Amino acid sequence: MKQNWTDEQIKALFDLIEKNSNENIPLIKSFDEFAKTCGKNKLTIRNFYYSFVKILKQNTVLCNRLGIDLSNHNVQHFEHFDAVEEKELLNKIEQDVKGGMSVREACQKLSNGDIKKMLRLQNKYQAYKSKCKVLKFPMKNVQAQKEKLSDSEINSLFLGLVKLVKEQAFGESEQKVKNFLEYSSEERRKQLVANQEKQNEIDRLKQLVLKLKQKNRDLNLKLQTYRIDYVANQPKPNGNNI
Repeated sequence: MKQNWTDEQIKALFDLIEKNSNENIPLIKSFDEFAKTCGKNKLTIRNFYYSFVKILKQNTVLCNRLGIDLSNHNVQHFEHFDAVEEKELLNKIEQDVKGGMSVREACQKLSNGDIKKMLRLQNKYQAYKSKCKVLKFPMKNVQAQKEKLSDSEINSLFLGLVKLVKEQAFGESEQKVKNFLEYSSEERRKQLVANQEKQNEIDRLKQLVLKLKQKNRDLNLKLQTYRIDYVANQPKPNGNNI
């Protein structure tokens, strides 16, 4: 674990993080600052720090030799919600918001003062609301709309679906990056597989929309043919009629 790291570098990193922590400077800023002085990648520094804190907690001799006070280095582990817990939390936020609270107030209430948990709940709720948005189309003739959709309406529907996917992706992207960095190699592999499955679903929806558009074009052509036949088969007007 200490490969390419000297005791002096380790002590300097931990001292910098401790100093910045007392000034309420985020860890990521400390990693970035240390990267500029030692020439290492900030993600490499981050991964080393989290792993080495765990080692120090199990090796008091090494901890004492380096002179590191672990009480100033409490690594926050990311708390995962299962599907049931997530649904319950979102429902509670929704109820509080309907009761007059702001989203932030509702999330603060549920997080019990944990700022990171509050931000996670807030991001989850915003992503949830993005997925629940309903697309509205002009309905001049309800019966006609039920019978067929125009190409422009199909395009609007498709663009709306794409927008929802993008909003969900952007709403959760920052948190997903943070989550991803906390995962083990096995969890990262599962996450990559899940992302690929989502992309496959998007591709499948695109193909379905293309088929729907083609089917609609075929129906419109048939409708035009029926109209032409109908006009052609109408009896010619009587010459005595004005």
